[in-house]
Amino acid sequence: MIMKRIIFVVVLIIFLLNLSACVNVPDSYMVPWNGQNIIINTDNSTITYWHDTYKCELSDYGIPYELRICYPDGSFYWWQQDNNSGLGGWSDDYSPGVYLSGEVIREALETGFPVDRDERIIPCFLLLLLACMHIIAPVGMWACYFGLYRQGEPPDTELWGVRLIGVLIIMGTAAWFWDWF
Repeated sequence: MIMKRIIFVVVLIIFLLNLSACVNVPDSYMVPWNGQNIIINTDNSTITYWHDTYKCELSDYGIPYELRICYPDGSFYWWQQDNNSGLGGWSDDYSPGVYLSGEVIREALETGFPVDRDERIIPCFLLLLLACMHIIAPVGMWACYFGLYRQGEPPDTELWGVRLIGVLIIMGTAAWFWDWF
């Protein structure tokens, strides 16, 4: 009976992690700016503001990324974003104030970026598996901690402590996975 519960919990955790890791990039979205909407079309790689349409080349939809915005007059703005820093610039023929600035367009694009959680799935799964072992089989986990040093049955308070460690692992894993801190 306990084995069926463990298998059910493991399958449920895998299912929930797979659902939460799906990245859904919208075809287009609007970002309000200065009383107007910046319309970002991810299918056509275009950005429309007022009556101007800009071509956008984006290396990846998320961080890190490389961005190049081509203006109607042929000038361009570029930006390279890493996890912690970014670097950007303009072409020589770029005229500030004629079109929407590259910084504003970059900020509008970043509002629609999904959070990339793919790299966190396996560590989160392993942490959740460890947490489930703490909650479902606290005696076994207690034996892993103290089995070599103590003989006999563990006290109830220590078993509740082991279960509490499992709950804390779940809370910490969820906070890390969904960027709550």
